Amino acid sequence: MRIDIRGHNITITDGLRIHIEQRLAPVLRHYDRYLERIEVRLDDVNGPKGGDDMTCKLVAYTRLGVVVNVSETRTDMYAAIDVATDLLDRAIQKHVGRARSPAASQRHSNL
Repeated sequence: MRIDIRGHNITITDGLRIHIEQRLAPVLRHYDRYLERIEVRLDDVNGPKGGDDMTCKLVAYTRLGVVVNVSETRTDMYAAIDVATDLLDRAIQKHVGRARSPAASQRHSNL
């Protein structure tokens, strides 16, 4: 599993990197066998002007062929990361649940 972290108008500090890795750890533990990689994009849209401009975008590439995108914007980057990782967890859970449902298994067995 690869996690690619990049920033736009923001420096990726060790603190941010550690926070991202800690917040993604439960997602990776639960869904590791379904995930190929996760891209993390952090952006300070307004720069030093302030406001709700800290954006965390997460893109998960799954082995199921589904790409899951979530994004959150807050005044604090750590808060944006927290909410975005929670959203990602729920979105992956939804897609994995669909793939494991009896109806999905039936569709795949008829192919």
